[in-house]
Amino acid sequence: MTPRQVQIERGCPALVLPVAEGWRRRIGRACNGANAAEKSAFTLIEMLVVIGIIVLLVGLTFPIVIGSRGKAEIAKVRMTMQMISTALEQYRHELGDYPRFMDSGAGDYRGAILLARALVGPGPKDGGNSLGQDGADGPGFRARRVGDPETGQAVGQVYGPYLKADALQISSNPANPDAGITDPTQPMLFDAIPSVVLYFPARRSKPDLTNIDAYVNSNNQALYNQQDNTILPLADMRRLLAGTSGNERKYTGPFLLWSAGPDGTFGTSDDITNFNE
Repeated sequence: MTPRQVQIERGCPALVLPVAEGWRRRIGRACNGANAAEKSAFTLIEMLVVIGIIVLLVGLTFPIVIGSRGKAEIAKVRMTMQMISTALEQYRHELGDYPRFMDSGAGDYRGAILLARALVGPGPKDGGNSLGQDGADGPGFRARRVGDPETGQAVGQVYGPYLKADALQISSNPANPDAGITDPTQPMLFDAIPSVVLYFPARRSKPDLTNIDAYVNSNNQALYNQQDNTILPLADMRRLLAGTSGNERKYTGPFLLWSAGPDGTFGTSDDITNFNE
């Protein structure tokens, strides 16, 4: 082949050489590769710009991710309350009424304990890490009628359980739900947050609800009695149920279910109940 003069351009020594056709192609490929490598390299400014964009995107998406997670937890809590409400209706259908107290006492989580014992049932008769004793093995309630005279075992209709023991987290420790049932006489149901689910049964005969004291108060004559779960302050219970004016009646159903919400504190604006859906 006739030698040609080839100008080796930017990226190669600036020389004019007599080169055969085959060598011209090889040198061209080498120079093109050098040019491509030079063009593909990032400068410091370009790298800083890319890093800045990544940081900006993370800053924009992080609150969205956190917010989505919070909404998912709230949705789970509402599903839990719906499950408990259905179980309470089944309890009433079989036993004729919703779970109620036999006295007019008070306690931080008195209603929450009543709810767990009523829906899940006592548990194994041999005690241990159970929910109590009812004279027969297993959760649920049985008629207190002696069967076989030799064994003395209780027989009769078995009622419940209305919630499976593994359907929700059950614990005796509100501050540490993961501790489990450390006291079989004080089980409580926990939602996804996790927060204790408080239970306030309404009075059978509704009082004159034009009076806020008859709607919600700290005595057993109110429609809802704050002393059933004194962990919820009376003032906050009134505010969230009846508004700041005290004239609203946001709910007059047969029972209240109440969660502390994402902040874990009862009586704040993010509380989740079966009336603020």
